[in-house]
Amino acid sequence: MKKIILFLCLFCVYQYVTAQQIKNVKARQQGEEIIINYELVADDDNQTFVVSVQLYEGETPDYIPKNRSLRGDVGENITRGKKQIIWAITEDIQTLKGDNFVFKVKARYTQKPSKPIPKEKPSEPINTQKTYTETIKGINFKMIYVEGGTFTIGCTTEQGDNCQDREKITKQITLNNYYMAETEVTQKLWKTVMGTNPSSFKDCDNCPVENVSYNEIINYFLPKLNKLTRKTYILPSEAQWEYAARGGKSTKKTKYSGSNNLIDVTWYYDNSGSKTHPVGQLSPNELGIYDMSGNVWEWCKDWYVNSYADYPDASSGTHLVYRGGSWVNFASYCRVTYRDYSAPSDKFTNLGLRLCRVDSL
Repeated sequence: MKKIILFLCLFCVYQYVTAQQIKNVKARQQGEEIIINYELVADDDNQTFVVSVQLYEGETPDYIPKNRSLRGDVGENITRGKKQIIWAITEDIQTLKGDNFVFKVKARYTQKPSKPIPKEKPSEPINTQKTYTETIKGINFKMIYVEGGTFTIGCTTEQGDNCQDREKITKQITLNNYYMAETEVTQKLWKTVMGTNPSSFKDCDNCPVENVSYNEIINYFLPKLNKLTRKTYILPSEAQWEYAARGGKSTKKTKYSGSNNLIDVTWYYDNSGSKTHPVGQLSPNELGIYDMSGNVWEWCKDWYVNSYADYPDASSGTHLVYRGGSWVNFASYCRVTYRDYSAPSDKFTNLGLRLCRVDSL
């Protein structure tokens, strides 16, 4: 049985506001729920905060509880006063990978995301003769041609001291030419193919689809898409994903996909406003591909292995890789080398997909 240690740390980011604080924090377990009471003190009622619950096994957060398991004074637009969060812990307990966790409640001053940065032209010309636009029932998406080559997968020098153990053993990988989608699969495209929208952040057709499992993608979405297009679209391998995120042969060797300045290219914890955003609003990387850092995680087709020494030899496993970081993650999770994984049936509000194609080049 996994144990949740009740250690509360309420933290406010002091930006453009003074004298706010959190106090009188109390927590108790009531059946299968944890009741958290706290008081949020601020200068006036116009100041709003984003309040979240995060679980830690070490120094960095390992898990964010599902939206449906939290209710009360949590999420966006929380104002000053006495507050309460109710956490239905059984919604999350089976997903946790460790045995002992600390959870923290965090509050930060709400800042509206800055205006989208104008799109920049890639520093190297895209092969426009091979890059193409696919149209399905009036819905368009672009596939970017990626010229193959040899690169080092894993933690390289531009990543600094942020690398996890599972990134540190590097390996030389050689790839053939392929295509990678310009953007993540949108809710609009998913609805056109599937007829339904599983996303939690609805009413945003150009936002990335999320809350989709690997099994749903492989068994339903891709077969239907391929039948409509008469092409073979797949999920990228982990190597194809990282090579494209790094910018392929045009790479500038940046920490994030397209820049060392995270806010130029990424919707993440500090600027997302706790939600996904329409694809392609920030700057692209060297290949003209958007949002490979942040917005939503992206499923890959590879089974997870602990070390690249064993990559890509795994023909089966229990967990699949996803890459890129998301709207709810801190900066280190959005690096081009960061790796995470989950079971094929898992689905989260910050996990989506990007299309790849290797045939007919």
